[in-house]
Amino acid sequence: MREQANHPILPIPNHDETSRTDFVYNLANFIRSDITPHNKKVYEYRVRPDFEKKNGRAPQTRHEVRKVMELTPEYKMSSALQRCSQEMMWSYVGESIERQLPSLIENFRTIRDNQTLGSLTLDPKLKIPPYLANNHHHCMAGGYHTEYVEDDVYGGALYDRGSFIYVDGNFGPYNDGLGVALAKFLQVRFPDFRPSRIADLGCTVGGSTVALARAYPDSAVFGIDTGGPCLRYAHARAEHMGVRAHFVQANAEGTDFSDNSFDLVCSTALLHETSHRATLNILKESHRLLASDGLMVHAEIQPYKHEDPWLDFTRDWDSHNNNEPFWGTVLDMNLVAEAKKNGWQKDDVFSEVGFGPAEAHNIKPEVDADKVMGASRGARGLGYLCGLKSV
Repeated sequence: MREQANHPILPIPNHDETSRTDFVYNLANFIRSDITPHNKKVYEYRVRPDFEKKNGRAPQTRHEVRKVMELTPEYKMSSALQRCSQEMMWSYVGESIERQLPSLIENFRTIRDNQTLGSLTLDPKLKIPPYLANNHHHCMAGGYHTEYVEDDVYGGALYDRGSFIYVDGNFGPYNDGLGVALAKFLQVRFPDFRPSRIADLGCTVGGSTVALARAYPDSAVFGIDTGGPCLRYAHARAEHMGVRAHFVQANAEGTDFSDNSFDLVCSTALLHETSHRATLNILKESHRLLASDGLMVHAEIQPYKHEDPWLDFTRDWDSHNNNEPFWGTVLDMNLVAEAKKNGWQKDDVFSEVGFGPAEAHNIKPEVDADKVMGASRGARGLGYLCGLKSV
């Protein structure tokens, strides 16, 4: 397993905890690389021919593929194993954090009380939207927002350490691959763009926020999220890394920032964690926040192309098996068209595929994206929704 870069509030596993996380990491990769791919043979040699014989045609959508594959013991077994390994991973990491939580909180307080660079602004009265409060995404118990103790950082530590294992380290040693990919996309696609103020929506533990601050060192960068434990963790992490960033607890659907107050409004893998209505609100809020000639860029999982039902089916696994109910909803949306109906009528809006996390870090994934059922763990490129505000 690849090594994650250490910092004062990263939970460090002891010998037994390391053994358990190494086991579940290798188990998950074995399932993805050696068990799950056999589903394609089941489909090609048994399920699809049976479907064609019964219906006089091949399956035309990912939903038709899923309904027949869910009847097969092979798909049931591989999905159960993949879900089980996912839950085991969060559980093992959580046990390690619980053992260290008092010292992690003390480290956060020490950094917070001696901060010299950025800032942390929390809103304990913020209402957590139901798509987060009622659903703990990708089986991460407690989600991004749950507070267990005063000055809690548990959710941030769980996300940072757990997601590093979940993505096979494909996001790089600092787990910042989404932000590094976004920064590279911006620098290649808009080489003359020099934002003075950046809003990073849905920043979680600040991996993307720090990457953007490093890419644009003269900018004031604000990481915005609903989760207090994630923001405490993000603030301490950024301060330790010597990066000036400002973290604010707010809902990306509607913040308290002034109109026209940012030159860049962006996010990385945020939209699929929300709902259809929330996505539309975020598009509107992005337009409101941007100054004239400002730029919106939302990096997301590539949308479904509706050309290969089998490929769309494999990429939709998380929608039905991994507590990602809005995954398919967002990937089905025509985000350009939706933006045009939600605040961006007079502006240039377009979408294209660009750098993915592994590519941005020049990392060769251990499991090829085409073998994976569900999220590619950073092995694929990202879809970039871009909007240039004219007025």
